[in-house]
Amino acid sequence: EHEDTPDFVVSAAVGFLCSLSYRPASRKSILDHHVVPALGRIVLKNSPEHNSMSAVLIIANIAGHLSPEQCPEVTKDLQIAIKTISALQAALARQSFGGRYGTIWKVTMSVSALSDGLHNHPLLASNGAGSLMEALLTETHMNPLAQEHACKIVLRLCYDKGTRELVLRDAPALPSVLSAVMLSAPTHLCRATAEAALWALEMPPSSPPAEDGSSQKNLLMISHQILHFKYAQCIADWMRTLGYIVAMSGSEGIPQLSSGVASSGVTLVLLSEELQTSPLSRAELLVAAATCTPVVWLQCSDTIVPAPEGWLATLPRAIAFGTAGAALAMSMAHVSYDAVSDSFQPRDAATALMHKVADVVSKYIEPQNMSTAQLDAARVESERARTAEKIAQTNRVSSQASRPSTGQSTAGV
Repeated sequence: EHEDTPDFVVSAAVGFLCSLSYRPASRKSILDHHVVPALGRIVLKNSPEHNSMSAVLIIANIAGHLSPEQCPEVTKDLQIAIKTISALQAALARQSFGGRYGTIWKVTMSVSALSDGLHNHPLLASNGAGSLMEALLTETHMNPLAQEHACKIVLRLCYDKGTRELVLRDAPALPSVLSAVMLSAPTHLCRATAEAALWALEMPPSSPPAEDGSSQKNLLMISHQILHFKYAQCIADWMRTLGYIVAMSGSEGIPQLSSGVASSGVTLVLLSEELQTSPLSRAELLVAAATCTPVVWLQCSDTIVPAPEGWLATLPRAIAFGTAGAALAMSMAHVSYDAVSDSFQPRDAATALMHKVADVVSKYIEPQNMSTAQLDAARVESERARTAEKIAQTNRVSSQASRPSTGQSTAGV
């Protein structure tokens, strides 16, 4: 802010903020301190002495996903997206940019942050993002984090038809590169994200692995976000006791696509706020739509609705819910996960919910690991739970009707 601050102090401060901006938990705090206008002035100086290139990466990291309406301080004059792409191009060529040598994985993360904003997609795609991701993924020795983010960038860009065409025109060999990454990447997340990108490119793997032999789509798939992993696990455990073969997203939100959604007879989706911003959850629903897999939504809160600007509003009618589509939606708002008992509570409401879920699932697939006697017993128990729930609901209504009115004035109390 002060013009008389020595250049080396400004450079050090920018470098410090740049390091913090690569920690997702720190980004909002940095943004809340209103540093973007000051960083913008440093960017416009285009000065190695002021560390202008690091200022570009900071803005990309903390505000790249925000629209111009959300962060008007990021003006077109700053050219954040174009400069970040140029920085990655220089890093891959082992050249300096803006007087600095960039670390490939760090600059890739900045491009990834920009790709989280829909408004940046045309700019990134038309300035060579596709060919840069292709080059990065074919590097002999590459940081796994850079690979993961490169696949995620392709995934985000290719959900839209227009940017998908630009990416393929710019990098025609990208599908074969992603196929190789899907088979040989060092991390499970990178392999899964590469597969998701292939589905988004409308070029799914030709021979998906079948981990559990469920080729007849008798698998139950549960899609969820990290915060609701325990919710998904409780449902999976219950359904397994009924004899169903269950697959689910990993504990870190890693998608199961060919071996999960595409092999399932029905997919349960735990709808949460986090799901609406997850490109990997979107990939699971993309696969469900492409393979005509039925989807049942389990709403973790009664207040969750598809955001008008979010991708939930763009789902095909067959798998959308509410007024937007025909898919079934059920509320889970009346139960919660209890860490002490490692189960849903309250128990009666949870049992009734699980029986409802089992009834819905049974319309699409059959249990695989139960005898006829066990199936009959499960059906009897399901009927008993439904009857008990109806009696309890009738009792609640009767109790409310007989309760004395409390509408009188209490001014004298």
